[in-house]
Amino acid sequence: NCRALSRCGQVLLRGVGAGVLLTIVRVQTDVCCVGTAQVALADVGALYASALRGSSLTDPAVAAAPRRRPVCGTHFLNCSSAAALRRLRDSRVDVGALDAFNAGVAVVRLDRWAAQGLTKEVEAWVALNRLTPVFALGSNPPLVLATGGRFEPLHPSWNCQVGGGHDCRANASVLHWSGERKPWWGSGLNAAAGARDAHAAALREKDERIARLEKVKMTTAILAKFQALRVEKDRFRDEARNL
Repeated sequence: NCRALSRCGQVLLRGVGAGVLLTIVRVQTDVCCVGTAQVALADVGALYASALRGSSLTDPAVAAAPRRRPVCGTHFLNCSSAAALRRLRDSRVDVGALDAFNAGVAVVRLDRWAAQGLTKEVEAWVALNRLTPVFALGSNPPLVLATGGRFEPLHPSWNCQVGGGHDCRANASVLHWSGERKPWWGSGLNAAAGARDAHAAALREKDERIARLEKVKMTTAILAKFQALRVEKDRFRDEARNL
């Protein structure tokens, strides 16, 4: 991890609200973390030991969980705008074939990031968006557009979004409190409490399911043992008759 990431972000984004600091600074990681090969944007130390292996600088620079929603919509690409679609087509973006990821939890190979010039790509998309609004939702869409949808997919458990019908809670490695569902925001406490209750219920259901399976296995083993003893008893009885 780059420990100077937050401090560097404060320098780069002086005057910008603290709430958006680390959201925006992730596109400046090659500036903030010179000489660092990899940055994890979450508490996932065990993850980046296995992600983005290999030595080729042309391989994907970002590993993230695939986005489950369509790229066209009010929270991503503005496909309802003819002007936005023209801009995307002019930039050789096929919105129908674009693979998107959720950058809430991401692993970045900075050597590949720098070699592929992705900071400039993101900045170019942000500048273009000021002229024609082609995307919303902060810094996630320009990251996807800059990479051209090339990323290494992570298992959804590494970015289990709270709410939105996601079914990964029982096996979540990282819970992503997306949108307004943030337990450290006053307005998000009710939503977060409901999500925590659902997560706890999912864990209880998982434990109960495991307990039932163990009980079935134990019962099956006991029945098999009794059956073996019965077969052995019948064998001894037959041998006794033949004496």
